[in-house]
Amino acid sequence: IMSHKTNLLKYLQKNGNITSIEAFKKWEMTRLADVVFRLKKDGHVITTTLVPNKGHSGKHAVYTLVEG
Repeated sequence: IMSHKTNLLKYLQKNGNITSIEAFKKWEMTRLADVVFRLKKDGHVITTTLVPNKGHSGKHAVYTLVEG
């Protein structure tokens, strides 16, 4: 069984970016920010962009793999 970290890295390498809703739907991952933090600690360059929510107030994060 692959870890959340491995799953996320492979997904980002293939698709470029992800949101917490996508991560939850795909792997039931509830702590995406923590997994992104661990990937960054391993040397992967991942940016975080806050995007306005559609239809209601607030913003959500989109994590994008830049390098790694």
